[in-house]
Amino acid sequence: MKKRNIKLFFIFILVIMIALSLFYLYQNRSELLGLNKEVEVPFVEGEEKEPDYSWAHRLFDANKEINADYIAQFRFESGLIDERVVRAEDYEEYLHTDFETLEYNINGTVFMDPNATLDSQNITLYGHNRSWWAPPLMFTKLHELEDEANYEANKYIDMVFENEIRRYVVAHVYNIAIDEDNVVSPVEEGMEYMFPYFDKEALEYYLERVSELEYYDTGVEIEDGDRFLTLQTCVSDANGVVSGVRFIVVAKEIEVLKTRAN
Repeated sequence: MKKRNIKLFFIFILVIMIALSLFYLYQNRSELLGLNKEVEVPFVEGEEKEPDYSWAHRLFDANKEINADYIAQFRFESGLIDERVVRAEDYEEYLHTDFETLEYNINGTVFMDPNATLDSQNITLYGHNRSWWAPPLMFTKLHELEDEANYEANKYIDMVFENEIRRYVVAHVYNIAIDEDNVVSPVEEGMEYMFPYFDKEALEYYLERVSELEYYDTGVEIEDGDRFLTLQTCVSDANGVVSGVRFIVVAKEIEVLKTRAN
């Protein structure tokens, strides 16, 4: 009887050990079979996955539905500024017009120079400086680029158009005096920063003078044949009084990403 009990005890122990072994194998089956290891898919030329630009499509289409004059989203990679841009018939149309309601709004809407097209060598955008507002609106934060210490963090700009994204890098930052009788025209001849096109000679003169006026040297050069973006806003005092000077940022186009077929 005693021998029989000992035998049953050993059989019981053996069954327990087998059961534990089977449970361990079940719990760790993926690792034992190598199923949880990352599989490297070999690169096959011509089979790259297309970038997902659906966010750009949604952004553009949603704003276009709100306002038919919408042409692009202007945004710093850093988030410094993110504004909707419209095509204006003249310099007054969107100066104090709300993007959504099309009614009077002192802040207006950022607009493209009416003489430019999306294919222009130079596209100029105009936005108000609202330094006395909290938080600052429109192009107010452009003035942070006056300080060279802020350049590296804010040097890249994207323009999200209907079918493409154009990337720019800030090349020049300067102030220019304007004609009080024509607020979009500089006093100095040859410094018409808003011109959509420059011939080679005019561009060389303009950039040479800009290099003398700029706050600092970014190391970025614009040459004949380059496309660039010009940003203009007011210079005002702490009380919001606008002076006869404009703050200008010029950015060189460095890349165009096609987001969908034309």
